[in-house]
Amino acid sequence: MAVYTQILVPAITIILTSLMSSISDLHAQRFHFGGSMAILASQVDGDNLKGFNKFGFNAGLLSGYSLNTSNWLVVELQYSTFGSKQRKEVSTMRLETEIRTLNVLCGYAVWFGDAWDGSKKFRLLIGPRMHAIQKASLGRNSERNVLDRYFISGNVSFGILLSESFVMDLSYNQGLSNILKAEYMGIESLNPYYLSFGITYYLYK
Repeated sequence: MAVYTQILVPAITIILTSLMSSISDLHAQRFHFGGSMAILASQVDGDNLKGFNKFGFNAGLLSGYSLNTSNWLVVELQYSTFGSKQRKEVSTMRLETEIRTLNVLCGYAVWFGDAWDGSKKFRLLIGPRMHAIQKASLGRNSERNVLDRYFISGNVSFGILLSESFVMDLSYNQGLSNILKAEYMGIESLNPYYLSFGITYYLYK
């Protein structure tokens, strides 16, 4: 799995970026570029902590190709910070987690509902997000070596068109696999997930 994702993540990024760059002049009306930023609240299943107490952020660049007015293909490159934080729980391990990843979303978006100008008002975006861990800590120590370098999460986003270029998004990301390489301090698995709320800006809408 690690070898597979190690090849897949950069390959998808390079191929799609090159493809879009090479033909964007021919089909500029179909390509859309922009950026996104969001705050998020996260948790890690398996660490004996509860609640979305760890706050972080997403920030990145994106591109989209419109198949028609309702259906888009979306590629998004983001830097994300998430994990878990102890609040009222009594945990002797204090296995608080902080994870920072560079990740790529390959998604499919459906626009629906009528806006004031005849365009679609709402957006549903789904797809896998492939993460490469840049930095991680478990408890008070840096423990990236006990985690898989790469993992995949499932992304679901609901957006509302605020203007011609701005979309407000509410997203949920769920890790799809255990990111621990082996049992650690009595913990058999860790699986991160988070909610995010933010703004997407398109240069060409």
